[in-house]
Amino acid sequence: MKKIYLILIIVLVLNGCSLNKPYVTIENSLRDLSEDEFKYINDMNKYTIEDFKYYELKVEGKKLDDVEVREITIPEEGLIKHALVEYEPNIWALLKSLSQDNKSENFFVYEYKFLLNMSEISVDELRDVLDEFEVRIHIKTKDGYEIEEECNLGLDLSIIE
Repeated sequence: MKKIYLILIIVLVLNGCSLNKPYVTIENSLRDLSEDEFKYINDMNKYTIEDFKYYELKVEGKKLDDVEVREITIPEEGLIKHALVEYEPNIWALLKSLSQDNKSENFFVYEYKFLLNMSEISVDELRDVLDEFEVRIHIKTKDGYEIEEECNLGLDLSIIE
């Protein structure tokens, strides 16, 4: 019984040491609209729910205390929208964005949401357009812990069904 407690204490201590490490997440996805979301499309008689998708990009970092290197490269939402509309003018690249990256804070978040009319563009064509954009993150703490993340928006696009 004492061995179980000792093992449990060791596991908890080791996990506790990693709880304060910084971490980064990148979500890059394309998903269908819900029925409720589709209700807000003005021209519902002209389109079907299958014509639309949400493209979402969320880049987030937390627990960034004691960071000596904090490099975040993320494409501006306007550049993504411009590339989409240039490829297919009827794509309706509507945008909702949020960004907060204050170096004095111990976190950052970038979130872009595009409502896309996909009736004239395939998922493969969308991947081709997004392929020119990348997210790159390099975080290094004063004690040497390092995170390097890269995401090509076209190649790494997740399809959520």
